[in-house]
Amino acid sequence: MNTKNKKMYQFLSLLCLAVFVCSAATGCNRDLRVYETVTGDDGSKWEQVSRPGFGDESNVSIVSMAEFQDSLYAVTRNDDSGFEIWSTNRFGRWDKLRVPDFTNSVFHDFMNNVWGDLIVFQDKLYIAVSSGFQGSRLYKSVGFEIWRYDGRRWEAVVSHTLGPQVEGRISSLASCSAGDGSSTAEFTDSGASWTVDQFKDGILWITSGGGKGRTFDIVGNTATTLTVQQNETAGTAEDTVCDNQTFTADPPFPPYTVGTIEKRDTYKIIKGVTANGFGELWNKSIVDLEEYNGELYASVGFNYEKGARVWKSADGATWEPSSDYSMGSYHGYDPEGNPSGICLIPGLESRNGQPVSSSLPRFGKLSVNGEETLLIGGTGTGGCNGRGLRIFRLSDNDSWQAIVDYFVDTNDNGTNENGIGDDGSSGAGFTSSNFQAWSWAMYDDKLFTGIGRLTGGRMMYTANADPADGNWQYAVGGDAAEPEGFGYNPNIVLNIFTLNSTTLIAGTSEDESFAAPVIDEQRGADIWWATGASDNLTWTQVTKDAFGDQTIIQFEAPRLFFDDQFFISASSYGPSTPLNGGREGYTGAKVYRLASELK
Repeated sequence: MNTKNKKMYQFLSLLCLAVFVCSAATGCNRDLRVYETVTGDDGSKWEQVSRPGFGDESNVSIVSMAEFQDSLYAVTRNDDSGFEIWSTNRFGRWDKLRVPDFTNSVFHDFMNNVWGDLIVFQDKLYIAVSSGFQGSRLYKSVGFEIWRYDGRRWEAVVSHTLGPQVEGRISSLASCSAGDGSSTAEFTDSGASWTVDQFKDGILWITSGGGKGRTFDIVGNTATTLTVQQNETAGTAEDTVCDNQTFTADPPFPPYTVGTIEKRDTYKIIKGVTANGFGELWNKSIVDLEEYNGELYASVGFNYEKGARVWKSADGATWEPSSDYSMGSYHGYDPEGNPSGICLIPGLESRNGQPVSSSLPRFGKLSVNGEETLLIGGTGTGGCNGRGLRIFRLSDNDSWQAIVDYFVDTNDNGTNENGIGDDGSSGAGFTSSNFQAWSWAMYDDKLFTGIGRLTGGRMMYTANADPADGNWQYAVGGDAAEPEGFGYNPNIVLNIFTLNSTTLIAGTSEDESFAAPVIDEQRGADIWWATGASDNLTWTQVTKDAFGDQTIIQFEAPRLFFDDQFFISASSYGPSTPLNGGREGYTGAKVYRLASELK
């Protein structure tokens, strides 16, 4: 190579290196490939920056997104083959991530991930994925898992890979049919050599055969035999049955079947807080991860057995409860645990003792003069204490105080009552109640919450999160100028986000099955934005038909990334959409980026 060519080669090599370094350091993945550009009803420009379903229609929703080390990460719901993790790369494309023992584990197919979350905490990316569906049936839940990533390797935090790794093969079965005189069954492994009650309060998973994926509570054990209890239906005494069984499901879910367990099937035992679901099958999901005062908090969803609770960790690896089950609230009892002597909805006395809050959705943080207060809403269940959402705040002594609940004060009116003053008891019943405080955002120095309501979602706000009467006002629905669901009843949930100090944005979740009257047309989810003072918001519609795709029923996971670019996911399924419940022709979830200012 002559001198001239050698110098040119060195120059080009340095140039290529400089371009690569620039890409790795400043993030050429910000220049994501644009698949389509659409114009909103308000004139704003939006770019679709992912293929539908990342190329697989089974990725029906993108439940969460997060930025980490200059890449955008997304986690999906996938009912067919289990959740997927995707991230952007320096070439502006999305890559599917493969994590040994997590994305390919024996339980991965069951981790469908109806609810899940991503968050960066102490310089690591955390991901929580869920199993099973909402409702009072187990729905093949194996409990949620939490993993974390430092940019080089993935590490299990709450997983089947942690704790005692006990696997084996069943050599004999006993007392495993209905009406055999015992509610429990005995599974023997003749090759085992255990300590008595070594696995008491643990979980048994069947990992092969027709019953693969079935789970049982372990009541106790001898040297070779496990005594197990079936627990498919919350709050119900059950016989443990090894044969094929079909369970009538909660509406709108179809019946589901669990398979037969036989000799020679393999199993796995997990026990302890580091096991799936913090060691409990009914901890189906983590809805939200949130950092507060230097600690990581997690909210549990879909626990209809004992009720949901909040957990926390100082280091992301060692977890402990931050609240009681069901936030200490049980039907038929007051907050001190005494029989209340009342039934707000007569005829539901049989529910007494059951948890009021089966799920805890997302956390909210009220910020006043630099001081933050952590809040969370509890989804109400039917029973004597009344349905409708509850709201709790974390007090200075690290305990959770109810600020919206029937027992907050001695009267039975005001916005501090069940459902922020509307639990449906005086109207058209539960379908008209405020049943879930689903999302939160600080705007105009007020904390807003997007409220789930089966006949048109609502929005309310508070300046102080005080438990006194009258501390919540309507921004959408109720007595606000903007009607429920932005005038469209199937918009049952509002996902809200503060885009900047002067703009509040809301994406809707559409479900026509509860609409009154039932609609003939499916139009797709909405996006709205608002400006102005809290008590005089001006709302503008961005899209009323999911940018022309009527199979998209939810805009969720709104986030600012990459120098304040705004991203939002458009999902084919909502949280209550059952297996194979998508609209005809859906192609999977998509990611949109706002490419211009809202008009």
